[in-house]
Amino acid sequence: MSKTAIDYLTVTFAAVPHEEVLRGLSLITTAKVTASDLPHGGNGFERAMQVRVFSDRFSMMPLCRVFWGGEAQRGRMMIDMTGQCCASIERWDALRLWLETLPEVRITRCDVACDVYEGTVDVDDCVSWYKAGEFITRGRAPKSSTAGDWIGGVRGRTFYVGDSKNGKLLRCYEKGKELGDFESPWVRFEVQFGKRDRVIPFDILTDPDLYFVGAYPAMERVLQGAGERIKTIIKEAFISVGVMCTHLKRTYGKYLHVLQQGGVSDTDMVEAIRIRELPRRIQTAAVVADVLTDTTKRSFNEWRAKWQQ
Repeated sequence: MSKTAIDYLTVTFAAVPHEEVLRGLSLITTAKVTASDLPHGGNGFERAMQVRVFSDRFSMMPLCRVFWGGEAQRGRMMIDMTGQCCASIERWDALRLWLETLPEVRITRCDVACDVYEGTVDVDDCVSWYKAGEFITRGRAPKSSTAGDWIGGVRGRTFYVGDSKNGKLLRCYEKGKELGDFESPWVRFEVQFGKRDRVIPFDILTDPDLYFVGAYPAMERVLQGAGERIKTIIKEAFISVGVMCTHLKRTYGKYLHVLQQGGVSDTDMVEAIRIRELPRRIQTAAVVADVLTDTTKRSFNEWRAKWQQ
């Protein structure tokens, strides 16, 4: 089983009817998809639509955005999948097969992510590898930079190697702290591949480990210390649910108390307020892997016990 995952994907191709795109996406997900026009385009395109897929427990999850239009695009379209959208894809082999049927298709960006959540390697290790020359691929070291809380170290740090403008960039950052668990040792390594000076092969969608390790010599160390993908999915959902409950209590706890004291039942309150769609904070992959329900219950119980102490 792969230890890495596709975390961002953009693909361009010669324009085809929108219905053909939606039909292809529906076959890949084996579920109903729906599309709605967005108020503006993006990425140099004049028009765009948001595509969502229906799930059993959650009414809709984001799948991708589709862009088209504009003279500068010369009749091409783009499919854009963010990390949350990529998490909706269960069968990357099926997506690859369909994409390769599109006319003049090519990958313009693909991010491959790898998670180390037990602290076996961290951001400081990545900095040390850089200083030791373990990111040199063509006789010279790529440039580096930093962002985040490097003084206090509480809210998370990011170390960058390379440059997206040159077609390859590594982001090494403290993922657990980004999600709101400031004691978490969880670190994520993401390699962003761009189209500049290279053709991104479609093999990357079905064998991301190979391309992750091939990006820089140091990435072999990362893959050896990486956790199993399903454990990473559970951990991300677990942290997100706990943070979500804390935010809900601190921000709206008193308002919910007023409603309940005013005679509104818990059931009526929830049904009136809730929106049947997956929030951006919750990892879509947990739904696809069918682990979100159990993880949510366990996270909520641990969160409640912590608040009651």
